[in-house]
Amino acid sequence: ITATANLNVVSSSAPSELMIAPSAPAVLASASVLGGTSFSPSMNFGGGSGGNVSFFGSQGKTKNLVYVVDVSGSMSTQGENGKSRFDLMKEELARSVSALPISVKFRIILFSDSARYIEQSREESGMLKADDPESFPKRLLVRATRSQVRKTLKEIEGISLGGGTNWRLPLKMAINLQPDLIYFMTDGEFTSDNGKVPVIDDVVDYNRKRSRARINTICLMELKAYDELQELARRT
Repeated sequence: ITATANLNVVSSSAPSELMIAPSAPAVLASASVLGGTSFSPSMNFGGGSGGNVSFFGSQGKTKNLVYVVDVSGSMSTQGENGKSRFDLMKEELARSVSALPISVKFRIILFSDSARYIEQSREESGMLKADDPESFPKRLLVRATRSQVRKTLKEIEGISLGGGTNWRLPLKMAINLQPDLIYFMTDGEFTSDNGKVPVIDDVVDYNRKRSRARINTICLMELKAYDELQELARRT
């Protein structure tokens, strides 16, 4: 594990990258991750075809991409320069989407206690069940045209926070879209999940059957979920 030279990110060299912006002083790099908008240099995941993409410094190549981002209440926690995790997430998500090549198709899924596509209201996500994929709303990936990117940027501005943290449902929703790359970003461990099968085992098995996507994990400013996110990245 190494720290990059100019940002608070620790990267694991597993085939699917684990990136962490930690709060622990022992692993801080020379500049605060909340202090700027650039997240390079970064490590390349390699392989695959399609357009070049990046999120929090994780660079990859993909045709079909799904962002899965945490909007739980803890994302309101502020960093040392006054910006919250939520502010940082919205800024980087907007930057990443704005840079998508037109050859890439994508979707954004937001999650807390439940999960929803970014264009859905919070109320629409209340009845979803992780053990019932047929209850998931049906969507297709959309191409990153200029008009679609503009629409998505407005939706990013309107994101709201609240609730706990349930990984199982949003990851399965993302896998159902059959992407070849998923960016999964959270600021901590799951806090609300009653599944009978452990989350990582369940998600990896579901992915193997439905999509075989690479799931690249990003843990924002919090180390509690390190082991689980590392395992999820490694096993996909």
